[in-house]
Amino acid sequence: MGSTIDHGPVTPGDASRDAGDLVVASGRAGTPTAVILDSYPLWLEALQRLLAEIGVTTVGKTASPRSALGLLDEHHPDLVVADVDLLGEHTRLRWIESALSSSGGAKLIVLGPRSESGLVSEVLAAGAHAYVENTMDSTELTLVVKQVFDQSIFFAPVVPQRPTVGRSQGQPTHTLTRREWQILTLVSEGMSNAEIAQRLWVTEQTVKFHLSNVYRKLGVSNRTQASRWVRINGVVDVERKPAVGS
Repeated sequence: MGSTIDHGPVTPGDASRDAGDLVVASGRAGTPTAVILDSYPLWLEALQRLLAEIGVTTVGKTASPRSALGLLDEHHPDLVVADVDLLGEHTRLRWIESALSSSGGAKLIVLGPRSESGLVSEVLAAGAHAYVENTMDSTELTLVVKQVFDQSIFFAPVVPQRPTVGRSQGQPTHTLTRREWQILTLVSEGMSNAEIAQRLWVTEQTVKFHLSNVYRKLGVSNRTQASRWVRINGVVDVERKPAVGS
């Protein structure tokens, strides 16, 4: 390949920590580390710099899925960022499973094109912690990285299953976070992503991220089907408080 592959660690320029730095959950001591898999050298460098800005040290970057697995087995990083196009349509699920196993429990973010929910659901079902469109800007990507380590940034605690009307006994229940219930309710009322973002004081990309989780959990593909699910199951409305960080 024509790309440059650098397997050496890159330490953030400033060793001090501030409020924007990432704090990894207990169980992984020291500075959080990452391995990046992407086919474009410019993307590798850009992602490396972005992670460094929030206190994550890149210990390996490569354009080869096989080499990436070797780096994961060697370094056991806290985070893996991988380009879905490199993984191959017929091998990506097996690669994701191998990556999670080789890394010893790293958080996995998959980057890819704007896609129908089928690909997103497939990747998340295989174990990825987030699917991020590669058109997302750096600020929003930073928020996603922080969110996969600490879901309190975006998600309220999981709430018990709410009583519903018209659900058959054999139908499985669905556990959504409070934020997911809020967004599902607003979608069923006909609000657009932009309107929901304004109502809840979040970015539109955050709304899209939550919606992809809602679709996956309900087994639907779009907002029309999600709204129909609400009508059929008689979901009770949830309290909506447009407070920052709720």
